[in-house]
Amino acid sequence: MPPEAPPSQSAEDYLERIHELIEEKGYARVVDIASSLAVKQASVNYAKYRGLNLTDKGRAVASFFERNPDVMEAFVRSRKNQ
Repeated sequence: MPPEAPPSQSAEDYLERIHELIEEKGYARVVDIASSLAVKQASVNYAKYRGLNLTDKGRAVASFFERNPDVMEAFVRSRKNQ
């Protein structure tokens, strides 16, 4: 089931990368997220000294976008045309 309100493109990028890291390593560190997205660590919200995990809803959303990468692109395009 698609999410009610799709996240922004940057939120989708963060979500997908966190999901990928957790699938690869079992955890997602802020430094890994920031490095792979070419952003500063300060732009990654987190609890200090803790890794990141996704909630069940976050995993579902990330999985949905992973299976349907064109959905967000179509949404962003439609918003630009308004």
